[in-house]
Amino acid sequence: MLGLRYAFITSVTRDDLSDGGASLFAATIRAIKERTPGVKIEVLIPDFKGDEKALEQVARAQPDILNHNLETTERLYPQI
Repeated sequence: MLGLRYAFITSVTRDDLSDGGASLFAATIRAIKERTPGVKIEVLIPDFKGDEKALEQVARAQPDILNHNLETTERLYPQI
């Protein structure tokens, strides 16, 4: 219905939500898949404050690509 072949989903960090927004990511992935069969979905997620259950919730929605940015200071670049 949407005519998409590829969807990229990201957000600002949602520390204001108890699950860091994991349920919103998962629901969005499922909604896009239902409306557009065959679409490839990539998500760029926050760290969810290390909450493995939040990460699992997003993974269970089966995005094709699961990405995460590492935010740090320039001083730490050589160590990363």
